Amino acid sequence: MGERLKGKVAIVTGAGRGIGRAEAIALAAEGANVLVNDRGVARDGTGVDSAPADTVVTQIMEAGGNAVANGDDITSLENGRKIVRQALDAFGRLDILVNNAGIQINRSVFDITEDEFDRTLAIHLKGHWSMIRATLDVFRSQMSGCIINTASMAGLGQMRHVDYCAAKEGIVGMTRALALELTPFNIRVNDIRPRGMSRMITEVRPEERLPLPGFENQPQGDPGARGAAANRDPAMVGAMVAFLASDAAAGITGKDFFVQGDQISLLSMPARETTLVHDGGWDPDTIEKLFSPTFSAATRPPVSY
Repeated sequence: MGERLKGKVAIVTGAGRGIGRAEAIALAAEGANVLVNDRGVARDGTGVDSAPADTVVTQIMEAGGNAVANGDDITSLENGRKIVRQALDAFGRLDILVNNAGIQINRSVFDITEDEFDRTLAIHLKGHWSMIRATLDVFRSQMSGCIINTASMAGLGQMRHVDYCAAKEGIVGMTRALALELTPFNIRVNDIRPRGMSRMITEVRPEERLPLPGFENQPQGDPGARGAAANRDPAMVGAMVAFLASDAAAGITGKDFFVQGDQISLLSMPARETTLVHDGGWDPDTIEKLFSPTFSAATRPPVSY
């Protein structure tokens, strides 16, 4: 057991399996008391099962850590506050929130239903907001706190995931806005775009395993193999989360990280690549005359799926 987070209390949502489980275990291994939230739903968000959260709690306790299970739905502020109250009742304080819970439906824009689209945004985007708003009742009063959100490289664009991409890149915008607003209260907010073995990968049909922008030519290989592209051990993501939650990361906020295997990347803010300026403003003829030769040369080639 480490001591980087000794005495601190963390909530991890979606912590019953995969990356969330690895994050909860990593936090506990550094001395944090952990509330393990997971409803035990299927990959598409249906069904309920308390076993995944209970199992992770047992694993943490058997390793010498301290944890409690929670099976509440995170898509309402009322439930978010219930989860926070449970953490306070169990451990007496709250220092860290890791928003990890999510689902993935994998359906074409032509086939996804309105209910499925709403369900994805509710669990990912509103779920993040509900938990953040609930923890801020505590964090603002104590003038400290750490929030780690979960985005995805899929947010840069991926076929058959219009709902997932929209929700995940919305989380990035939320992170940037919150980091600006909460800095005066000594509350840090960062997001990670993790890649690790989880149901999001193992339960996806081969035809749905599409390369992510910027990673098309990297070999996938054996998940246990050495190398940034091939190694998808969720424990690597857990290690990054444990670091970001620690006092060693006190000066880091508003950042967007990609985490996979042996690789951690800091993503830049979007920047204007090319700008047109025309004295006297614009009309369609002038735009048409200048647009194509200027922007065609600057536009990146389309991603090949």
